[in-house]
Amino acid sequence: MVVRMGKRVEIVIGSIFFITLVSILLIVQHQPKKRPESVPSSAVWKGGRDGGLWYELVSIKGDTVRFRFYEDYGGLLVDDKAFIPDKGERLSLTSEDWAEFVGFFDGENVYLEQIVNNKYLKLVPVYSFYLPDEEP
Repeated sequence: MVVRMGKRVEIVIGSIFFITLVSILLIVQHQPKKRPESVPSSAVWKGGRDGGLWYELVSIKGDTVRFRFYEDYGGLLVDDKAFIPDKGERLSLTSEDWAEFVGFFDGENVYLEQIVNNKYLKLVPVYSFYLPDEEP
């Protein structure tokens, strides 16, 4: 009976170790190994296992937020846009906490982590400072 209990404990401990190891590996895979030199030190990486972008907050003026987006590994400028909240949504981002609330950029809109009425709050573009066909 004592031997059997020991096997169960070993299995539980082994399972916990395995799950922890897999979780750590998945978290590590979600981020680029290092920040490219062309990406400002203030930029924050956001993404998943399939990749992501570096987000640089350029400014917040009232309800208008300007971001620059850089490729995760190459560091090339992908876009530079000013955004406003969509359709009367309220914006409460600050230069200190914006990274906690910004979820992802789909190439057009910035989606926040907050969900209201079963949809992500989003920021919609009002002006682009960079066109992909131009040199930055």
